Amino acid sequence: SHAALGRPDDAIADLSAALRLRPDAAEAFVSRGRVWADKGDPAKAAADFTWALRYDPRHPETYNLRGVARAEQGDHAGAAADF
Repeated sequence: SHAALGRPDDAIADLSAALRLRPDAAEAFVSRGRVWADKGDPAKAAADFTWALRYDPRHPETYNLRGVARAEQGDHAGAAADF
């Protein structure tokens, strides 16, 4: 993947293109959220994790990822709810 090759911007572009084709692809939101988190943008990461959970609310790892992103933004109550 682009992210694994150290090309996070390419990964974001590819995942965004995939989401335009299939906007309910929860796993693509999770993947893009991970890239945003790795780039140090917890707000965009949390937003993508939230979208992923709208389409697949039974994905416990996504709650954990969103909790971390929320904690990094200082939203400790939101993070606690996710954990």
